[in-house]
Amino acid sequence: MAAELDPPDASPAAVEQSILRSLRRIQQVIGAQRRRVVERFEITVSQLLCLKELGVLGTTTPSALARRIGVSHATVTGMIDRLEGRGLVKRSRSSVDKRNVMLDLTARGRALEAAAPLSVEERLAAGLARRSPRWCATLDLALAELVEMMGELEGRHAPPLLGADEAEGADDLPIRARDRERRRNEPQEDEPDDHGEPARKD
Repeated sequence: MAAELDPPDASPAAVEQSILRSLRRIQQVIGAQRRRVVERFEITVSQLLCLKELGVLGTTTPSALARRIGVSHATVTGMIDRLEGRGLVKRSRSSVDKRNVMLDLTARGRALEAAAPLSVEERLAAGLARRSPRWCATLDLALAELVEMMGELEGRHAPPLLGADEAEGADDLPIRARDRERRRNEPQEDEPDDHGEPARKD
């Protein structure tokens, strides 16, 4: 059980240090999970999230998967390229519209997804489900303020999974602020749609 400070008696400095220790502990838990996944499955946690979400969604489009995990179409395409190269995901053409690319797990992908441990997000979701709605709402507000304090940029994609970072490959990550700044100074290209071609902009 985590130590609790009595708010009336705790000094502001003590509360601040407790918050920082908790944040460091969260980072340690996330980092430990990332190392376990990489060592056991030779796959990044971001790629594992793709497999888990495909397991939930079933046959789906790259765009739907990108929306589900909160990354750009280009980012999810890069992850799918590597997963397909490992024989974990397969691409096919829609039986309804042959122009559309569909994604699905292979038998090997389903086996890996089933054997993988619960992610940090899944464990958190299970824990939050045991808490009251009021408690969760209070935590949500506190975390939103914390994110604002840390200078999070408005409009940035949410991380695909808690713990995803440069160590897992920049192309597995959401578009970062520095990427947006660089792209402002480069010719803009249309993002591919589910047909595998650049989407037209009217």
